[in-house]
Amino acid sequence: RYLVATPATPAASPPTSVRPPACVAVHGFAASCAQFDGLAEALAAEAGAWPGTEFYALDMLGFGHAEKPPLSFTQYIWEQCVKDFILAVVRQPVVLMGNSIGGDISQ
Repeated sequence: RYLVATPATPAASPPTSVRPPACVAVHGFAASCAQFDGLAEALAAEAGAWPGTEFYALDMLGFGHAEKPPLSFTQYIWEQCVKDFILAVVRQPVVLMGNSIGGDISQ
């Protein structure tokens, strides 16, 4: 599961060739993408402040609504999940941000 927010009114959206990177948020330990609901709503409401930028937040494997396979989770598994998410879903350059262990994974 993941959350996506886009500007409500992209009136001043830049041309595709200079499209700003997407923002991908990685939650902390024992949390979920719901941790960023308020931030996503605030960013979507401020369309003029970030024209053309998309905001994503994902549930890390083992948390939230994501799968919970019977394995030992490590930072390397979560790092790969973020990479795979960016390649499969976002498909553009990103700025990563995170909270708690999500900040560590975002480095």
